[in-house]
Amino acid sequence: DKKGSPFLVNILAACCIIGNILLTAMVAFNIDWLAFPAFILTNMNAVSAGGTMTVKTGLVFEGKNRIRVIAGLNALFPAGGVCYLGLWALQKNTSFSLTAILFGYTLVAVFSSCLLCHYWRRVTLLDHNIAGDLEESVRTLPIQPIPYLSKKADYKSAFMENSESIENEVPIKADQEDTMITAPVEIKHTRTEEKVERNDEIYIVISSRTPKAQLTSGLYLLLMVWFAFYTARNMFTITTARDFLSMLGDDEVGNLYLSIFTIMMPTAFLALPLIDFVVNKFGFQAALHVVNLAAAVHGLVQLLFKDLRLQVIGFVAFTIFRCFLYGISFCLLASFLSPDVTGKGAGLYSFAVGLCLAFNIPLSNEAVKESFFIPNLVYTVLIGPCILAGCILGLWIEKDKRLYFARVQSDVRGD
Repeated sequence: DKKGSPFLVNILAACCIIGNILLTAMVAFNIDWLAFPAFILTNMNAVSAGGTMTVKTGLVFEGKNRIRVIAGLNALFPAGGVCYLGLWALQKNTSFSLTAILFGYTLVAVFSSCLLCHYWRRVTLLDHNIAGDLEESVRTLPIQPIPYLSKKADYKSAFMENSESIENEVPIKADQEDTMITAPVEIKHTRTEEKVERNDEIYIVISSRTPKAQLTSGLYLLLMVWFAFYTARNMFTITTARDFLSMLGDDEVGNLYLSIFTIMMPTAFLALPLIDFVVNKFGFQAALHVVNLAAAVHGLVQLLFKDLRLQVIGFVAFTIFRCFLYGISFCLLASFLSPDVTGKGAGLYSFAVGLCLAFNIPLSNEAVKESFFIPNLVYTVLIGPCILAGCILGLWIEKDKRLYFARVQSDVRGD
């Protein structure tokens, strides 16, 4: 990410094209070992495009549109993940060979990748560094990545959007001015309040820190662990869905419920209006708890019910869980990290996920060979610490934004 987004897009495009060419060659010439480099390259493209570039694309936009773009692109990611069903149906219902289908798929990859590289050369990310712009009017101040955090932050976003300061939004009557000047009110602070004020004075807004300090901040590290755990849970559910539903009797009904589960994955896109509503109405903390709630509902359904029809409730909760998890996690990166660090932040997300996925190996072996009860119980119980983490993250996010806007207001006034 050091050389910028256009360079990264070129690397991703090369991985995508070469990976698909190798995959086509593997099928055409029956060279099995080509599967390894083909899948490595295509997964490098998928992971980076699904994480890093969704955030980078969102940085081109501001305010509510940024949330919508990042969440929307992440919702499309699982939709693209089931495109193999379309390729399989094309092979089954037409006379085309698998080689011909993969060759056509590679041509689509080449066309879309070339367009992506072309347009990213013409894109300039907005500069959110306010250090050199504090002397200008408030209208020209760059907007902080996502000012729409909660109801309490509404007046702060209004401060950024209007040329007048927050003070002018509450007019003072003429007969009150003399009273305010001649009869000042002495404000007494408790020791706790004084301690909080001192902590606020020495606090450095995360986006103003060095890249290393941003990526080692408590907010980022806790969010990374929270995301990595839930992604590991997501991968465990997807990779063991066939065996779990089979244990409940799905084989006897022709894998009907596995088909429902698979088809519902791309429907995560339908939950986007819900993300928009929750974030703008209640803030990111509420959105984090939607992930916790959806995960809890899905886990409890798996633990308590053996009826396949009731598992559909879990499918719906899991779909909402996936949509909120990826949409909110990457939107949050763009809300408190500086633009030049978001790519690294998204990359470390993937690294942490890779570490957490190692724990899925013993859990998957236990589930497939013995019983799903213990693995499902472990992942359901661990939602408890995630709820606590969501509360802590919400407080830290609110503090970072509150002090950011307070500093901007102070600097504009020349205090």
